[in-house]
Order: sequence, then structure tokens, then C-alpha cells
Amino acid sequence: MEMTTKSRKIIKDVLFYSGVVVAVIAGNMALKKYNQQKVVADAVRQQAICPALLSISRSARDTLIVMKAEPLCNGFVLDSLK
Repeated sequence: MEMTTKSRKIIKDVLFYSGVVVAVIAGNMALKKYNQQKVVADAVRQQAICPALLSISRSARDTLIVMKAEPLCNGFVLDSLK
């Protein structure tokens, strides 16, 4: 009787820790996929928005307003000013 109780506890422990490992791996994979999709979405958004916002700005003050309004455009604006 005692042997079956020990073996059940061992089986439950193995299943629990296996589940934890699988959950951590799945979470890590989902996070990587989310980050990849975010990078692509940010690049597409930057290509679409920044040229239009920069063409609106006519002075240094307007350029700073554009940079503050859309943080994605900071690099684009600085590269365009060179």
C-alpha cells in the first residue's frame, strides 16, 4: 500500500514539473514571436508615418513636435536632417 502512495506522488511530481517546463518553453516561444511581430509592425508604421510627418514640419520647432509626437520617427528625422 505504501509503495503505491510513493509511486503516485512521484508520478504527480514528474507530471507537475514537466508541465511547468512545457509552460515556460511555450511562454518563451510566444514572447519571441510577439517581439518579432512588433519589430515588423514598427518598421512598417515608421515607413508609413514618418515621411508624412516630416513633410508637415517646416521649422525646427515643428520637427521637435513631430519627434515628441511619434517616438518611432526620432531616428528617421535625425537621419533626414543630416
